[in-house]
Amino acid sequence: MPSPAEREADGKGAREKTHESARKSRGDEGREAARIDAAACHTGGRPLKFCLSVFSTLSALRRLAAFPASGPGARRRRFALSALSAQRPVETRQTTQNDLSSMTTQPTDVPAIQLRGVSKSFRTPDGQEVGVQPTDLDVAAGEIHGIIGFSGAGKSTLLRLANLLERPDAGRVIVHGDDLTAMPPATLRAARQRIGMIFQHFNLLHNRTVADNVAFPLRIAGASPERIRERVDTCLAFVGLAEKAGAYPAQLSGGQKQRVAIARALAPEPHVLLADEPTSALDPRTTQSLLEVLADVNRRLGVTILLVSHEMGVIRRLCHRVSVMEGGHIVERLRIDQGRIPPGSQLAQWLKDYGDGTGDAPEEEVDPTASLLREASHV
Repeated sequence: MPSPAEREADGKGAREKTHESARKSRGDEGREAARIDAAACHTGGRPLKFCLSVFSTLSALRRLAAFPASGPGARRRRFALSALSAQRPVETRQTTQNDLSSMTTQPTDVPAIQLRGVSKSFRTPDGQEVGVQPTDLDVAAGEIHGIIGFSGAGKSTLLRLANLLERPDAGRVIVHGDDLTAMPPATLRAARQRIGMIFQHFNLLHNRTVADNVAFPLRIAGASPERIRERVDTCLAFVGLAEKAGAYPAQLSGGQKQRVAIARALAPEPHVLLADEPTSALDPRTTQSLLEVLADVNRRLGVTILLVSHEMGVIRRLCHRVSVMEGGHIVERLRIDQGRIPPGSQLAQWLKDYGDGTGDAPEEEVDPTASLLREASHV
């Protein structure tokens, strides 16, 4: 009969074998799960959306950890926290043409962009002054804010003031609580890495591949090769162009070129995205596809978007609020509820007088469904 000491030793050995077997089982299951997730990410399976969502959340956490809880960096920490809290689980239902704004991140009370008394003037050859008159604008974190107006109203100039591509003659530009107009050049360059820009005519480097175009801002910023590869792969997958990494811009359609431009703007992980007429050179079907990408950027990454457009259909489908410009001034600010323009507003009167830019006769009522049907007839 075994002694008590021998029985205790046998029991301890049995427990260790059981624990070892459980650890091995969990390890095998974990490795298999990791293999399946990795395969799904590489093969374009449905878990890819989950992978990207997790990646964006981890990226936000890294940004949050980089800022101190107090002192000069505290405001950026609060902004990074608000961007993280704005991220939502990926929704699987299909979007329709007129409900994209309901599928985006809801704005917060934290201001992402504040323009205070900014102005910019240019003198034309005939001596007239054009540009932006002293103007204020507030864009909340997580918001998609549209700027609309006739040609020459100052829309693009106002947008370029938001990241100081055009330096204002007067006034202040505040992004994430930091006054860009008071920054020295080196600090301003670093701050601009958190402000992405999408241009009307793509502005791609035609002698570089798609991957090189997306990597360009990261190389300028001095990112490591590993970091560049990681961001290029992630951003191209996000816009659905992973298979075009080795292609050149001349081999792409207009919509694909603009997707590359979006991927390039997202590469440095910006908090704010400025879009200057991003759909003006695209057909209606491609425009709808691109708007879905921008809505996805806002919803999944929590990026604030300031968008200039002369197309009322774009503003209705995508934006939470719109500022109407005329003669260098913001003459009206409106909240858009499910694509409907408030009756009695100046913008509603413009639509009644001039239509929505499709070339059809103006409507008596501001009806987004009728507008979308007209646009579809042009496809």
